[in-house]
Amino acid sequence: MPSLKDWQILKREKKESSITQKKVKLERIFPNRKDFRDILPTILGSSAIGTMIGAIPGTGGDIACWLAYMQAKRFSRHPERFGTGCSQGVAAPEAANNAMSGGALIPLLTLGIPGDAGSAVMLGALMMQGIIPGPLLFTEQTVAVYSIIFGLLFANICMAILGFAGIRLFSKITSVPNMILTPVIFVFCFVGTYAMNHDIRDIFFMIIAGIVGFALIKLEFSMPPIILGLILGNMVEKNLQKSLVISDGNFSIFFHQTYFLCFVDCCCHFAFLTFGNELHTNQKESSIVEGN
Repeated sequence: MPSLKDWQILKREKKESSITQKKVKLERIFPNRKDFRDILPTILGSSAIGTMIGAIPGTGGDIACWLAYMQAKRFSRHPERFGTGCSQGVAAPEAANNAMSGGALIPLLTLGIPGDAGSAVMLGALMMQGIIPGPLLFTEQTVAVYSIIFGLLFANICMAILGFAGIRLFSKITSVPNMILTPVIFVFCFVGTYAMNHDIRDIFFMIIAGIVGFALIKLEFSMPPIILGLILGNMVEKNLQKSLVISDGNFSIFFHQTYFLCFVDCCCHFAFLTFGNELHTNQKESSIVEGN
């Protein structure tokens, strides 16, 4: 499935059909004080979302990125700027994706359960070194735990240095014509889809899903909730089935758990908050039209 970055690339300048691209010169690498002040709340909120999502086993960076992007757009004063390359729309998924890696270490080190594919590889590497993740790791191998933590901090510093050093080179991707960039992205989508299960039917399913997604975009549906539904749907069905087997088909098992009730309360809160924001936005637009 294409990532958020691929989606933004495909959406960029979709109305332009000419081969020539507008060349934009990168004037500075580091954000100025105004830019940093604007994206700081987004970075903090998205980092918290990424950490929480990473701490849930079985999730991944895609879920963290989409949730962070949705929340950043929902609480932004200018949501209409999202999708046009605004700094908040870029900072939200990137901050969540980076924070997700740290959050995935929580179930890995405390329970020995990898949160994603990357932490599963790390689990194998730790076991090869004689380090067995689990509840006793923090008491029996404290030095190893702090070595992992400081190693992760050092890795992020190195990534920041490499990122800032190569940002001028990486920005050259924006000068590639869409008629070249789009086919390359499609090739990677086809290859990646087939490589998952080595089944040609997955490619046909991807094409059908792409057509349906294109129709939903034209109908102005919000894509992040749909993509999250596709990602989490299978996981929800499997865990629902396991819970019903444990309770002999009794749905009351869900209402006896405090964390489940808290989760439902948060979902209802965000749903009403979204509805209120949309209603307020529509009323504001209506008043502007009437005033003109």
